Amino acid sequence: MNLDVPGCALAGVEIKNGTDKTVTGHRLCSREDVGVIFESPCYSSSNSSHVVPVIFYSYRSPRIMILANLKYRQVPCSPATKQ
Repeated sequence: MNLDVPGCALAGVEIKNGTDKTVTGHRLCSREDVGVIFESPCYSSSNSSHVVPVIFYSYRSPRIMILANLKYRQVPCSPATKQ
């Protein structure tokens, strides 16, 4: 089944790395998405969260297998990038 459709409407992985976790994040469903790098905003407050929700989803077919290889790292914020 070809999942590479506009908006990844059939199935894929959604990564919510922005500040507002309630909006749609980056959706990945194509072989062209391999190697994509996302950067989260640099938070400066002590009560901020570095949580990045990763959602695997499938519409219309419960038998789709989605494989993803995720790598992440946390690095200190530089003074110029703090919000």
